[in-house]
Amino acid sequence: MEASTQTDWARWWQRFEDQQAFHIPRREQRFELMLELVSEITAGAPRMILDLACGTGAISARVLKHFSSARVVALDADPLLLGIGQNTLGDGDGRLTWIKADLRGDGWSARLEDVAPFDAVLSSTALHWLDAGDVVKVYRHLAALVRPGGLLLNAEHLLVGPPGTRLTALTEPLRRRLDAGAASSGESWEAWWRAAEAEPGFSMLLAERARVFEGHPHHEHIGAPFHEAALQQAGFSEAAVVWRYLDDSIVAALR
Repeated sequence: MEASTQTDWARWWQRFEDQQAFHIPRREQRFELMLELVSEITAGAPRMILDLACGTGAISARVLKHFSSARVVALDADPLLLGIGQNTLGDGDGRLTWIKADLRGDGWSARLEDVAPFDAVLSSTALHWLDAGDVVKVYRHLAALVRPGGLLLNAEHLLVGPPGTRLTALTEPLRRRLDAGAASSGESWEAWWRAAEAEPGFSMLLAERARVFEGHPHHEHIGAPFHEAALQQAGFSEAAVVWRYLDDSIVAALR
């Protein structure tokens, strides 16, 4: 990975963290609950965690800090966010492995077979990049990678019901208004990316990112009921929303 040695990776990592906290006011609450759920199903000592669609490795950093013996695999397709994460967190004293792979393809799961089974798969505000068909395929692959009794947690803004229903139409704009009042100031997602585009050390990674995501839209119309059904059809024994603030949700599934 070629990039300027003058880039302050740690500053950019923290700036992304701050931007995400502004965008998602209950982000730390989500993470804390996810770690507690992992602790519950592993007696406080998880062996192997998958940080799925990891971005800069926010979940990875928190897992490594919270669980002294856990190992983490962090997987994402975004070369810039991976670069920021790798250059900031490194290999976590030998406990953190980074993999660049695209969940829209089929080859990513084969690259995890040597380190599987996972005690838990954790993801946050990422799977809306996938369309419904890709979500179904990802869950099927994950069902084969998670140990019996293991856990999957997906924290995401999810429609509370079918698109077009009145409650679904009510919850997202209400949550956005309440979120806007929760933080007095901060950097938006769009402003962060504009700043990143002006960073000389990111030019090659941004060019690669443009190729990876060319013509790729968000798919935020997928709701929590769809995820629950897809997880059970994939082979997870149970799936349910375990935490929710309007459309801000954590979906959990047990293998």
